[in-house]
Amino acid sequence: MKAPRLLILVVFFVVALSPIGFASQKQFSSFSCEALVQAENGVSFEFKIMAKGNKFRMEGVNSGLGAITIYDGTSAYLYMPGQNMAMPIPLGQANSEMVPSNWGIDSHCQNLGSEPADGIACKLYDCQGKKVWVAESTGFPVKVIAHNSQVHYSNFKEGVELDDSLFVLPEGVNKLDMGRILQGAGS
Repeated sequence: MKAPRLLILVVFFVVALSPIGFASQKQFSSFSCEALVQAENGVSFEFKIMAKGNKFRMEGVNSGLGAITIYDGTSAYLYMPGQNMAMPIPLGQANSEMVPSNWGIDSHCQNLGSEPADGIACKLYDCQGKKVWVAESTGFPVKVIAHNSQVHYSNFKEGVELDDSLFVLPEGVNKLDMGRILQGAGS
């Protein structure tokens, strides 16, 4: 697999959550959900999100390749099970903000009132051009429109039992050294 394709996967799986923000009115000790990201160009991605305490996991498929972002509370990796490879996510991007805690609703957001999304009663917020629909009953996001994409969330489960092994790389995974790969690409 060539380095540029790996970098595209890293960018997608790290940045895919940025439209959510990472800030709601409610904190969750653990949860799982599914998300569908639809880009303006018609490309779409589905992924599953799991969080427990300060640990996070996101699984999805991009261009036919399965990839899992794992944050264990201190470091993060993009793991590709089909290739038995993992790439570290730069420390500037791997931090506690990877664990969604309040979906981007902060003092920079304006409450626009109530508006249903995907058939669910929601509060609608405008967060500096990003529209966020948050379910009134659960506090979970239902829909986000930001930049050139939309994210639809479904199947939220709060307080789910998540095994700690979900948040660590499996034994025997080949950890790539991105510094060496990027250095080689620049030569």
